[in-house]
Amino acid sequence: MKLFSEAHGNSKKRYKQGHGRRWSIKKPLLTFHSEAYGTIEFLGGPRSYKAQYIKLTYDTDPAKILYLFEHIWQLTQPNLIISLHGGHKNFELQPKLARSFRNGLIKAAKSTNAWIFTPGYDSGVVKHLSPALEPVIAASSARTKIISIGFVSWGMLHQREALVGQNTHIFYHPQSPPESSRCFELNNRHSYYVLVDDGTVGRYGSEIVLRRRLESFIMEKRAILDSCDHSIPVVGVMLEGGQNLLSAAYKYVGENKMVSNTIFQQLLMLTKEIFNLDNDSIQSLLKNILSIVTHKNLITIYRNGNQHHLDYYIAKALYKERNLTPYEQLMLALAWNRVDIAQNEIFTSEIELSKCDLYDVMMETLIQNKVDFVKLLLEKGVNMQKFLTIKRLEDLYNSDHGNTHMLFNMIKDLVRVQKEDHHSLIEIGLVVEKLIGHGFKFRYTTNEFRKRYESYKSGIKENSVKHIGLYKTHSETNINNLPLDKPIIHKFSVHLASKLTKKSQTRINMNHDKELNDEENGIFPYPFSDLFIWAILTQRHEMAICMWEHGEEALAKALIGMRLYKCLAIFANKVENKICVDSEELKKFSENFHNRALELLDLCFKHDVTNTLQLLTYELSYLGNETCISLAVLCNSKAFLAHPCCQTLLADLWNGGLQIRSHINLKVVLCLLFPPFIFLLDFKSKEELKLQPQTLNEHTDLNNEDTASEHSSEYDSSADKTSKIGLHSEIKKPNELQHAASSAIVSKKYRETNGF
Repeated sequence: MKLFSEAHGNSKKRYKQGHGRRWSIKKPLLTFHSEAYGTIEFLGGPRSYKAQYIKLTYDTDPAKILYLFEHIWQLTQPNLIISLHGGHKNFELQPKLARSFRNGLIKAAKSTNAWIFTPGYDSGVVKHLSPALEPVIAASSARTKIISIGFVSWGMLHQREALVGQNTHIFYHPQSPPESSRCFELNNRHSYYVLVDDGTVGRYGSEIVLRRRLESFIMEKRAILDSCDHSIPVVGVMLEGGQNLLSAAYKYVGENKMVSNTIFQQLLMLTKEIFNLDNDSIQSLLKNILSIVTHKNLITIYRNGNQHHLDYYIAKALYKERNLTPYEQLMLALAWNRVDIAQNEIFTSEIELSKCDLYDVMMETLIQNKVDFVKLLLEKGVNMQKFLTIKRLEDLYNSDHGNTHMLFNMIKDLVRVQKEDHHSLIEIGLVVEKLIGHGFKFRYTTNEFRKRYESYKSGIKENSVKHIGLYKTHSETNINNLPLDKPIIHKFSVHLASKLTKKSQTRINMNHDKELNDEENGIFPYPFSDLFIWAILTQRHEMAICMWEHGEEALAKALIGMRLYKCLAIFANKVENKICVDSEELKKFSENFHNRALELLDLCFKHDVTNTLQLLTYELSYLGNETCISLAVLCNSKAFLAHPCCQTLLADLWNGGLQIRSHINLKVVLCLLFPPFIFLLDFKSKEELKLQPQTLNEHTDLNNEDTASEHSSEYDSSADKTSKIGLHSEIKKPNELQHAASSAIVSKKYRETNGF
């Protein structure tokens, strides 16, 4: 802890140095290694809360504090800093406003992965926030825990002597301080505390100085030292308070020119009447107020009864302050998981985003499993057929996000591939075939796809050789190869030069990818089906539901989803020691898609019997040339096969060319006993036979009989030789039927319950 321990010693040692002379904070102070850090456990409540704390000087290097946060306390890097300011004295808020304040602040912190900086005292503005922090602190999962850091002045802290000790565990019993002491207790709802010592007692302000220096350092450090495109933003949230609060706001927005002297004098008189302060204090206060209000773009006022909640206005304030491109705004909204900001503030008639930008955002959205953003981008016209390429789909499967550990274990155990660096789509296809079984042939393993895939891989190698000269020429202008007689003075120049280098390389890579993408267009004619299987294999159930709702073949996808989840549950039971996956949850997901398939089939059958029968039997070339009813057999779905629609189909196949009429079985028996009764039977026409499910031989024989007619020749040239329903044009209507039915199911039930 020596690295971060520049702190004052105890007060007794410090005051003996003066020998009666009046002490001032401006005079040199003796500093010692921090004698107060460790774990504090708050007692006296329904349950105890633990927090980390450390005592520092007000002039401690912010770099050391940040090192403490990230490496010793192991805090995750934030996307936002929410700095809470307000009065230290207790004050009342309207219940509705207080509730809106708490919920909005916590929601903003959760959605943006933010750190909350607060005064840390158990009084004033912090008391209105602490009820919202209680259930979050109690949560055992670190993913749901909000990082709240209290900055407290050591001299304003009651029972501060109890916290003295190095790397100790302190039991803290709250005690109300006497009113004459001007001290406060620690609020017990924070995760971490920074106790700031400037040598004074009963005087606050040092913690505000250190907090502001740390906030500025975090922004500058992320922008320059870490070479990020944009710094971590800081939002100051202010509730109540007096002159000191306005001074803090003034430091956030900065100085600006004043108004005319006449108006200034009028405002001076008005301010003096309201605040009842002396002339010097009023002058300083008024200058701060005027400097603040001149920065309208940095100020957002939240009032009780506004259309949106507080968290919305916190995010909106950041967009007003930062000069970002539409693409950067969208990526920022994605990082904060604020789909409402993206819809209301970014996707407007005045802002246009290029297809390349939308594709980049869609890729990041899929990786981060942000389902609401995927739906928003689809509404805004992202073409998934052009978006999905071999490279992007492979990158999705090999992404570090999500639960890919189970998928990689299946590749090792089922496909016997031991490499761990990168897995191809062909390997993914083999995994799908092994999971579904029963001779199922997935598209990624077909000869046609293998040829396209090998062509894509060879194209990458050729383009790499083609562009190697560009990379070499560009690398010669790298900042590390600059002549020594032209030194770079400021570190920002290095940062800027490296940024330009990266942008040039990115431009070359973009051109390279564009050439490959042009060749790949059309390789995935049913992108939602491919992404549906990807979502299931990578344990993204909500994303799988989204991909099921969109695209085509909803009935077939539901059956495939049922089968894959069932097989994943079986595999999870076998290797439960290697992976952390709940097999029971996978079984629930399987049952969920089974129910969706049954409801969709029932809705289609009630709407249109003829087209639903075709829906069950037309060939799915994209899913191993299977049919929906063969997939149901493969999935062993007895409930699906027992549905009246399937039973009607099986009865139709049993009767063959006979028309299904009343007492048909009795008529057949009579024909067997008395052959002349055969003229009483009704047979199907040739057109009806074409629409009936057929084997390949039956389909070929039927076409050979009609080779003389023009209609049959056109049909023969256009029909798929493996078609099981006859005319290819008839496929469109069942597809439209199941798409409408699946939409009806979603709107009727699943959207009311947010999916699953």
